[in-house]
Amino acid sequence: MRQPCARPVCLLVALLFFTTKTECRKVNFYTATPGPSAVSWIRDAEALAGNRRIATGIYFCCVGFFRLEANGTLQHQTAKALSMWAQPTLDAGLDVHFVMDLSQEAIEGRTWARTDVLDRLGQLAVEVGFQGILVDYEPPSNYTRQHEESYAAFLHALSHAMHRVGKQSGFCTSNWGILQAWKIYRFTHVDIATSMVYGWVGDGTPLYDFVEGELAKGGMPRDSVGFGVGTTVIPQRREAVTNFNWTSETLLNFTEWLRLPSVNITRLDFWRTDIDFRWPANATEPWVFRAAADFLSSP
Repeated sequence: MRQPCARPVCLLVALLFFTTKTECRKVNFYTATPGPSAVSWIRDAEALAGNRRIATGIYFCCVGFFRLEANGTLQHQTAKALSMWAQPTLDAGLDVHFVMDLSQEAIEGRTWARTDVLDRLGQLAVEVGFQGILVDYEPPSNYTRQHEESYAAFLHALSHAMHRVGKQSGFCTSNWGILQAWKIYRFTHVDIATSMVYGWVGDGTPLYDFVEGELAKGGMPRDSVGFGVGTTVIPQRREAVTNFNWTSETLLNFTEWLRLPSVNITRLDFWRTDIDFRWPANATEPWVFRAAADFLSSP
């Protein structure tokens, strides 16, 4: 379900008439850190960005919140457990999406279609109050058109089920295997398509090609597309879990490019290198947070 942009900002005009400008930019941080700690981390990061807002949401991932099993059944944490992660984040004014893992056998065999798994996902989203589900599916084999079509069928059904209850669907895309079959996935009605591997290169080069190629063909609104960027640690303060190789200059150039009218990408997703394992925000290069704040505050 495509939701209206958030945070209306009123602008005073002549003769005391008001017009409303709506902010549509989104910045999300992936994390495996529990809700209260994740919110504290975001607030500390905002202080490092000059007390400016750096995020609109959190993607909770990587600790088994939801998994589609081979037989098409859903394994998930209880609603109470999910609420312990989601509610503090929602109370802080941040959106919450949970990341879901998929069994390759369930997708290839379409076993999910014989169960009520997608309806159950929608019910949990409503019960807990989070915004939606983001699928992380990274099959290591069977790079065929049939597999792509089976995955697309799942994404389309997921979108329908989530939209029916006013929630969102999304998936992670990349430039390898079946994840690069944009020609099919762009017609699945997902609300979010966010990149993964692109953050590793440190200059956004594959994303330039993606925008000029696949995205220009249409089928998905550009405000649904999120570009993944890896955060960068301060070497003297901790060892990088993953080195994404960004610099302050390349990240600034990249985010400025995203804002060009000819590109018009409004969603930026930061992959966790230091938000996880309870590392403090001050272990991150502060220019990462300044770039996020600049992106959110730009027209």
